[in-house]
Amino acid sequence: MSFTIDEIKTIVKQVLHDRIGEKQFNYDYTRQWNTDILTEIVHRLKQIQDRNLNQQMKYVVTVLIGEKTKEMKLGLHTALCCLWDGTTDGCVTVKWENKSIFSIINVFGLAV
Repeated sequence: MSFTIDEIKTIVKQVLHDRIGEKQFNYDYTRQWNTDILTEIVHRLKQIQDRNLNQQMKYVVTVLIGEKTKEMKLGLHTALCCLWDGTTDGCVTVKWENKSIFSIINVFGLAV
């Protein structure tokens, strides 16, 4: 199976570290951060795809970026469900945060 959970988790964490790192939350930058993160993750998934020609995958990536604040106690709950072939398809969810930003990224890999 070309959907390797550990490899994809490592990619997502590295991209978040490279693109956001320890930056402070700034609403004006979130759109660009989302675009940059999505683009880089998909680029790296394409590299995995190019190495694993024996099984082609379609990928779906979602990115959520939010602000962590001390003053406001906000909650967030997300859920997802998919109907697929558990032997070939997969999903990875990565929660990442620094002092002022949190991010939740989902990567779905679906065999073609």
